[in-house]
Amino acid sequence: MADFRHKRKKDGFTLIEVLVTIFLLGVSLISLLGLFVYGFNIVSRSRQVHIASQIVQEEVERIRNLDYETLISYGNGYSFQHDLLSELGQAEASVAIEDGAGEDIKKVTVSAAWKYKGRKLYRNLVTFVLRDGINKR
Repeated sequence: MADFRHKRKKDGFTLIEVLVTIFLLGVSLISLLGLFVYGFNIVSRSRQVHIASQIVQEEVERIRNLDYETLISYGNGYSFQHDLLSELGQAEASVAIEDGAGEDIKKVTVSAAWKYKGRKLYRNLVTFVLRDGINKR
């Protein structure tokens, strides 16, 4: 007669196997969730940097279209408004005008500053304006 006590058939998973599997899936999903949150933060910050870059670039182009006398009438600089500033939250934009390397050169720095998650971020763009204009010799 055959001994059937040693032949056990495994029909399913034990409770411990199921709990270990659920634990491993939970840890994996929590890690993935953290990566998604980090990725969304990076995308949000990149979007804000892009908007700030667009704001300062547009102001630099506007300044480059001014004649030299109008530019120096602004003195040391000014603050300006832009429609996209509202998308940056607590944002401010300014232009600083300084003397350049010579009498007929002005250094113009256009800046946008805003707060992102408690940190103050900046985007600056510097250009030089000549009395005779661009590409004059």
